Amino acid sequence: MSRLQRKHLAAPATRAERRGSLLRRVIKHIRQTGLRLRAPLAPAPAPVANTTPAPSTGNVPRLTAQDTDIQERPALQQLTRMLRRQGLAAGEQVPPGISFIEAATADAVPYTEGAMQGDEQQVTVALVDSGVDANHPDLVYAGGKSWLRRPSRRMPGDSTDPGVDFFGHGTHVAGIIGARNSGRGIVGVAPGQPVFSLKVLDGSGQGALSDALAAVRWAAGREGRAYNIKVINLSIAAYVSPDSDDAEDTLRIVCQIFQEASDAGVLVITAAGNYQDSLLNYVPAACPAVAAVTAVDPSSRAASPFSNYLPAHAPAADKARVMAAPGSGVMSTMSIQREPSRYSSLSAAEPHLWWQELRLSQDCVELSQDAACLPACLPAGFWELSGTSQASPHVAGIAATCIQSGACRPSSTGMQKLAVLQAAARQRMAQRRPYGFRGDPASAKGAASFLAWAKFWDG
Repeated sequence: MSRLQRKHLAAPATRAERRGSLLRRVIKHIRQTGLRLRAPLAPAPAPVANTTPAPSTGNVPRLTAQDTDIQERPALQQLTRMLRRQGLAAGEQVPPGISFIEAATADAVPYTEGAMQGDEQQVTVALVDSGVDANHPDLVYAGGKSWLRRPSRRMPGDSTDPGVDFFGHGTHVAGIIGARNSGRGIVGVAPGQPVFSLKVLDGSGQGALSDALAAVRWAAGREGRAYNIKVINLSIAAYVSPDSDDAEDTLRIVCQIFQEASDAGVLVITAAGNYQDSLLNYVPAACPAVAAVTAVDPSSRAASPFSNYLPAHAPAADKARVMAAPGSGVMSTMSIQREPSRYSSLSAAEPHLWWQELRLSQDCVELSQDAACLPACLPAGFWELSGTSQASPHVAGIAATCIQSGACRPSSTGMQKLAVLQAAARQRMAQRRPYGFRGDPASAKGAASFLAWAKFWDG
């Protein structure tokens, strides 16, 4: 019997005591194995599909930053209660991925700011990430909490403040979810959607998995309910070797945290990972109570070459919780706290993830010559990234609009909310076959991964 399987002989514990004990065991186990979080700037070498996975640290590898209430499938128009529309502000740009999932049209976007009816509080999306730039003019910052004990020693100027994003990853994710329809940049999936920063990564993209789990537990608990957090986005992925002695225990205990979040009514959405590998080898994506998101290239309507995937032999339960969303060449908000002169050095050598080289001028951000660009120049404060880290927040934004439209009941479990998103995506695919990506049935990557559909609004 392993340490994780031993039972403590004591009086029966309360639910709160059991949850606290579980988290302490997770933290102790992870710290003993030396597991750390890393954001996706310099990921571990990506294994080629069907080859030996990336090497682990101890028994668990290093990380990189990355139930249904529908008894029958109603007609699409009956399933999707609608948010009102508003005109696209003059000068606002619609990124290709946003239009690809029908989150915006050429002249309109959903009205989401203050969209909840009656006494219901505005839904908040929490980001377990590197922080969010609280002063970015295109974002609605709802607050934050930090689990960092000290700033990065390698990045002078870094801060533990959740409203400071020296690394830049969390701010980019936030813009995909809710960049405002302000007429000064790009628009997000749910324009003006409030985001809450749960900071677990420092300015160099380093952090502890135990902190990420603690952040999820906090957001799904009493403290998170005070902010009406109904959606949590984690753009992180950790490889767990199926051959390790404690893989089963690790998955069971880690996934329990996410099951509790779903039971509390919170939909947890996570990146599938950027290793061209089965997402079932990675947490949180392997956990049954999360929505795992793979990446699609809007220009080719095919899977992004770097993306993890769901194997064709995967159980039906996993197929019901995996979605695809735009993850290649995604333009979004840039943290103004990071030194712009460093951007040109951030183009990653790995082919499956890159930060496009930027040249800043007084009036706009220009991408390097080989990059795809939006139709017009954008003001400083925006940049382009690729990865499943960028795919996941597209679904988080859709989830927020689904809740605010009433199509996803706020009181339902996280997985019940996901079932509504999946049903809408499947019906959209059936109505218009060219819409979305279903994979290649002839390959090992053949399991269908329905493209997320954002039309919970009258557009």
